[in-house]
Amino acid sequence: MTWTTPSSLWLLALVIGAAGLLWWALRRRRQAVATFGDPDLIARLTQATTRHRSWLRPGLLVAGLALLVLALAGPRVGTTEEEITHEGFDLVIALDLSRSMRAEDVAPSRLDRARGELQRLLPALRGNRIGLVFFAGEAFPQAPLTLDHSAIRLFLDVAGPDLMPLQGTNFDRLVSTLIDSFDKAPEAEGAPARAVLLVSDGENQEGTDAELARRLEAAGILTFALGVGTQRGGRIPTGDADQPFHRDGNGEVVTTRLTPETLRTLSQSGGYFHIGRTDDSLDDLTAALDRLDRAAFDALGRRTPVDRYQWPLVLGVLVLLTERLLPRQPEVPA
Repeated sequence: MTWTTPSSLWLLALVIGAAGLLWWALRRRRQAVATFGDPDLIARLTQATTRHRSWLRPGLLVAGLALLVLALAGPRVGTTEEEITHEGFDLVIALDLSRSMRAEDVAPSRLDRARGELQRLLPALRGNRIGLVFFAGEAFPQAPLTLDHSAIRLFLDVAGPDLMPLQGTNFDRLVSTLIDSFDKAPEAEGAPARAVLLVSDGENQEGTDAELARRLEAAGILTFALGVGTQRGGRIPTGDADQPFHRDGNGEVVTTRLTPETLRTLSQSGGYFHIGRTDDSLDDLTAALDRLDRAAFDALGRRTPVDRYQWPLVLGVLVLLTERLLPRQPEVPA
């Protein structure tokens, strides 16, 4: 047996206290009646109840209150098994964690802005399976396709370039990881729509964009891209007071710029969207994702505890009604 609100069981202490007060009141009554004369004579003259029957009404009152407290606590006995079928699509979010995402041409930084927009996007994706991949010079799955979006939120909260052992932006490695993130072949009957969302500034240092797009399309994956940054660009902070910005091999401060052409090439099958300094197209992205074909996921079995609060509730009400309907008679000690 389990309880919905076990803290309510503390109210039983009040019921026990009320029972103690009733016992004390009955005892004082008996003592008061006994001072008037012979108890047997008083009982015959007044048709009073016996000592044992005098406990009936208070006992019913205490029992009824105790049963109502048990009902309030919500007892659960046994379980039922039900199948839950979700209908939606599969989406893997690929978040760029290269150093260039620290640039502040989009406030507070490209990465912080991207994480915030993805947090805003997740509620609109409720009911769909979401996966998460971090990438830079390498690509690493962080969360498999799941309906538990709280796990995605937790990983997004800690995402940063320090998590990546190899810097740069390697879309070639990313595409291989994305294809492996889906668990059904595109031609499988009843398979949900498959899509990826690339969130990046588009600075591809490896691979041929058009070839990568063909690989994704051949795998039956629609590709959407969310470009973060400005084409004017910005410097990359280092966090070092002596050398506040990254420099190249010649000692020049590096300026990183949004490269939308790369992202547009990769996302021809889905669409390209942009997050700028003061604007974004997140609503348009949400609408585009909402148009994806949906399919039923495999039914999941779930055991649910069965609420049994009705039993003590009905019994408690009946006991209290019985107490109210009993005739009131004076009582003397036997």
